[in-house]
Amino acid sequence: GFYLYLNSRSKQRYQELSKVLNQAAQGELHHRVTHIKGYGATSSVAWAINELLDFVETYFKEVKLCFQRVNKQDFSREAKTTGLPGDFSESLKSINIAIQAIKENAAFTEKNGLTSQIHDLNLQYLRRDLQQSESDVQSIQLDIADVDLIAKENNVVAQESSQSIKKMSDNL
Repeated sequence: GFYLYLNSRSKQRYQELSKVLNQAAQGELHHRVTHIKGYGATSSVAWAINELLDFVETYFKEVKLCFQRVNKQDFSREAKTTGLPGDFSESLKSINIAIQAIKENAAFTEKNGLTSQIHDLNLQYLRRDLQQSESDVQSIQLDIADVDLIAKENNVVAQESSQSIKKMSDNL
């Protein structure tokens, strides 16, 4: 009787372990083996599965949170490696390095975007200034033409006056 009870209890525990592992394989990482009693082999396996699922769930939550923030251009949240062993921790450190690179690239792209906008504004003002300068040069050319015409008219008047003075002088 006692042996059948233990065998039935072990079978039930293995079924629970199998169920939790199958749920995890389907991406449902929040399930755990519960009501673990004793310190036997089955209990050790159950605790090990729960701990592994804790690590895996924490790892994926960290990754998800970090990349949700990155997608919103918020680079302030680094993946927390505390409490995660081995490859989990190392992978999160690599993700932090990648996030830093994305942050630097975003800053560089933004800087280049601003530089490009400033360049476009400079070109726009340069074109306007050149058009104004061209207009000013044309106005100056017209003024010079007017001054030249006045100078020529004054020259004619001065020659006429000189001839008149010469005639008067000759008549005296």
